[in-house]
Amino acid sequence: MTKFSLSKREEEDWKKKVITPRVAATGCVESVDRKSVIIIKRKFPPLGYAFPGGMMELGETIEETAKREILEETGIKAEVISLLGVHSHPFTDPRWHVVIVYVLMRALEDKEPKGADDALEAFWLPYDSHDFDDHLISSTKAALNDYRKWREKEVELPKVK
Repeated sequence: MTKFSLSKREEEDWKKKVITPRVAATGCVESVDRKSVIIIKRKFPPLGYAFPGGMMELGETIEETAKREILEETGIKAEVISLLGVHSHPFTDPRWHVVIVYVLMRALEDKEPKGADDALEAFWLPYDSHDFDDHLISSTKAALNDYRKWREKEVELPKVK
């Protein structure tokens, strides 16, 4: 059996050449009364309607990223409830490969969201309405369906620690 080994220098050199996917946090934010979720119209690719979210910054946790992005894009403060899911299809975003961590959140205030930053508009969508499903980008549609299953108690979600 052959053992594969690299010198310390070779080990460090290859790490500098590695290109990895970016990490994003996206919030499925339910309203205070739990009847609706926030949807935004995206300013940048992938274009369309989605849950608010964005790229993780160095030094942030996924929960901090989700809270910051929700506030920046909608003006809504929200708390984290659970992890909803992870989407990693390499071609979701035409600009780069992004791993999207969907975080289930609840709004801390009962007010209308307003589109800002990377969101052209923001609004509450009744979570149980399927009228808007065809307008959602595919990963958001899948995450919304996961949320609906959780609400119907078809699945359990992990707690964020």
